[in-house]
Amino acid sequence: MALLRDGRAATAGADGRIAIWTHGKAEPDTVLEGQTAPIAALAVSPDGTTLASASWDQTVRLWPLAGGAPRVLEGHTQNVNGVLRSLRMVARWSASATIRAFASGRSRGSSAPTIVAMPSPLNAVAIGGDGEIVAGGADGRLYFLAGDGTGAGEVAAGPKPVISIAISPDGVWVAAASIGGSVAVIDRKTRGLARTLVGPGLPVWSVAFLPDSRTLLTGGADNIIRRWNAVTGDPVDPILLETAGDPLAAYAGDRGADVLPCLRCLSYAGCRSGQQGRTHAGRPVRPADRNLAGL
Repeated sequence: MALLRDGRAATAGADGRIAIWTHGKAEPDTVLEGQTAPIAALAVSPDGTTLASASWDQTVRLWPLAGGAPRVLEGHTQNVNGVLRSLRMVARWSASATIRAFASGRSRGSSAPTIVAMPSPLNAVAIGGDGEIVAGGADGRLYFLAGDGTGAGEVAAGPKPVISIAISPDGVWVAAASIGGSVAVIDRKTRGLARTLVGPGLPVWSVAFLPDSRTLLTGGADNIIRRWNAVTGDPVDPILLETAGDPLAAYAGDRGADVLPCLRCLSYAGCRSGQQGRTHAGRPVRPADRNLAGL
């Protein structure tokens, strides 16, 4: 989903179509069609006139919101996982471990894009206000690139693939969320890991800074949006506070389930006699699944 400057919203999905919605209406104002595979990402140009869509048909399309045919950007040989628009460029990236950057406003038929081969497939990219590109790899590392595509450093964010990146409005911090559930806060100037935010251990699909450049929002697979102080690493909301102790302590003394053998063959690993065991109360008991580890 992407929010447009006029207050409307654009949504896209697996059908390869983009719907433009006005709040309060049950039907979209318009539907943009052309891509032939699921759309993975949307981005709006800084001037609000163009909507970019990245698709698994290996293309990016730039849609004029005032109407007209889209410009099609090609060249990737695998799914395009994302697209970003800044004042300086359009950047797109794919599972083929490449970033392609076009100068914003470039007309059809002009010179080829800057193509940067990366050492790892990419899931997320962000562009700073100064034009610096930050890419998050499936190898758990962040790669920094200058606007012309030259390398400008890298840092390990964690052991699991990076799936979302955000740069703070003041340009000081980069937040990199992983599929393992942690969020690395990186100092852009030193390229150093400042701190790691640890939640419940589920994938963190999205991160975003508030305008104060201190408050970080994270959204994960547990369907909860969390707030963090990115400078200190502390959670802002009580929901983030872990409860010490054994989470099963409340069930102490509960007998739980019994796994009983077949009374004829005495097997826990699957009855060889074709008979079911019975409890002392005379009720049938199904033999244990032969796939249960350790039995």
